[in-house]
Amino acid sequence: MYEEVMECSSSLRFHDFHGDNIDLFDDRTRALRRASFANSIAFSARPLEPFEPFLVSIERNENGWSGHMRLGLTSVNPNTRVRLPMYALPELNLIGRSWVFAISRHQFNDHNVNDQLAATTLALPRRSLYESDLCAADANRRKRPLPTDVGSRVGVYFAPTADGQRARLHLLINGDDYCPTLEDIPLTSALYAVVDVYGTTKQVRVVPMVRTVQKLQELCKQTIVNQVHGSAAIPCLPLPDRLKLLLQECD
Repeated sequence: MYEEVMECSSSLRFHDFHGDNIDLFDDRTRALRRASFANSIAFSARPLEPFEPFLVSIERNENGWSGHMRLGLTSVNPNTRVRLPMYALPELNLIGRSWVFAISRHQFNDHNVNDQLAATTLALPRRSLYESDLCAADANRRKRPLPTDVGSRVGVYFAPTADGQRARLHLLINGDDYCPTLEDIPLTSALYAVVDVYGTTKQVRVVPMVRTVQKLQELCKQTIVNQVHGSAAIPCLPLPDRLKLLLQECD
């Protein structure tokens, strides 16, 4: 059904400009806070594209600190190598518009995500991604880890509004998709992912995500099938028999 499989985040890694306490290794796909609990801001190596997730897996935690990693989007261009603040939240907003959220143990469970936010969780085209990328390897076999646990996968992306001038920030938390703010983000400048390896969170790794790219033919077939509400109506369509067979294979 698909033309090819490609690694959509193959070029996504951490930028070589980061906070003083961050060490990068494994081709800048891992970020370790070597000391303290702050000065640990890291950026994506390039701006994100619309609907492109920047996903990290928590690999190490360190007891003795309060708080956990922060994650979001920023208009701060790391190539300018501006002096970074100790914390992404709220200080990063002082040097460039930023939308950063603190990840906590229970903030994204079913009991405290309100209906308005839950209704905005379908922006990412899930058919184009493998679910195994979004969740820890054993998330389907046991209770999912808490957002701050080792093995948890947390990500960010943005979904443009209909006019293409603004966007909404979305967070991915172990396979679930949340829109934690009703504020629209202006798309007047490039948006980088920003991760603050803060507090208890000690080390994170960029998760390379794989997506499938559909053929134009398959997209057209699926559009027709959706319009006629399933394969039962296909034989009645005023189309060549060969095309009808293709449409029935699609459903």
